[in-house]
Amino acid sequence: MNVAIVCMDSQGGIQPYLGLALGLRREGYDVRLVVPSNAVALAAEWQLDARPLSIDIQQLLQGANLAAGGRTGTRAMRGTLAAGLGRWTAEAHAATAGVDLVMAGAGGLDVGRSVAEAHGVPFLETFLQPVGSITGAFPGVFAPNVPRWLGAPGRWVSHILTNALLSVPTRPVVRRVRVETLGLPAGYPKRDRRAPVLYGFSPRVIPTPPSWNGRRFATGYWTTPLPEGWSPPPGLGKFLAAGTPPICFGFGSMPADNPTALAELLVAAARRVGQRALLLSGWGGLEIASADDVYVADAVPHAWLFPRVAVAVHHGGAGTTGAALSAGIPAVVDPHGADQPFWGTRVVELGVGPRPIPRKLLTAPRLADALDRALTDATMRTRAATLGEQLRAEDGVGAAVALIAGYLQRPGLEHAVASN
Repeated sequence: MNVAIVCMDSQGGIQPYLGLALGLRREGYDVRLVVPSNAVALAAEWQLDARPLSIDIQQLLQGANLAAGGRTGTRAMRGTLAAGLGRWTAEAHAATAGVDLVMAGAGGLDVGRSVAEAHGVPFLETFLQPVGSITGAFPGVFAPNVPRWLGAPGRWVSHILTNALLSVPTRPVVRRVRVETLGLPAGYPKRDRRAPVLYGFSPRVIPTPPSWNGRRFATGYWTTPLPEGWSPPPGLGKFLAAGTPPICFGFGSMPADNPTALAELLVAAARRVGQRALLLSGWGGLEIASADDVYVADAVPHAWLFPRVAVAVHHGGAGTTGAALSAGIPAVVDPHGADQPFWGTRVVELGVGPRPIPRKLLTAPRLADALDRALTDATMRTRAATLGEQLRAEDGVGAAVALIAGYLQRPGLEHAVASN
């Protein structure tokens, strides 16, 4: 059985799908990943079959300069996506030839769903965020700060807004690409109502609402094991062993308007609370001179690193948030945009981190105050440790693979696909 996963996302958004692909491979499935060109080497670390798309997400994000917070960068990024969607859809169509199933989350949804229809094979939605439904149980991902006094109706509206933001901006381009590139009708195919919708997070983090009716499943996090033969840089091992667990600062794929100034701010905040600082430079390129109390690394697997630090300061991406929660440590979230404010709010509601600090409001004193609470609030640290233990006991990959296998073995699947 051949399965394709379309992932058009940053590294943090692709990593969970690597874990899912490895789980499928262990069960005997042939899995191919369709990913941006800059992610092929990442998939190769686990000997996964990765087919490149002619898009480099790192260059796209850095070119948009999202750290500057302007609308110009966002419009430029949307323009690039609109201009390239036809080419990437054609590439994904070729890369998925011969598969029996296509899967994608928010990043690859438009492309994955269309190429699956073109091949006449089923498509499964596999999200990292709670999107695609309307519920009053929690707010929508792109509108997390619904006033409490609006209650469930306000949360329903926030989901309608979120789902619109996911589809409306690209709808005209998608309709054109479907016709011109794939020879399909302009509208989307009918969904197989019996197909499960999978979410790669834990129901302990976002409780399953009754409205999901046994069709939408929060499986647990799709964790990825360390690549075979991986070991930490010698300098990092020495730094960790030289004192108490440091504070880890890392913002993944988020660009920084002034990497050096940001790094200096982070180290100053750590020193204000008497802690050592470990900086993950990431795509933002954080830069600062190493010192006895400062270490800078390019990238280190979160599953290995986070259990060895005292607090994680991060941007609030879905994958990074899951890794910090699973490690059982408090987190201070510095959201930039997209789904990050949602996850930052969720960290607060779970009682495992202080209030998020948006990038525009980030200062050394403000960050130091948040770090002090994350380090000294015994209740917060106990909650984080307990939640981490519970999350590590879950098998999100195994649960997702079982649901996928059950769907593929369902009688009449071929007829359901043909009817689409």
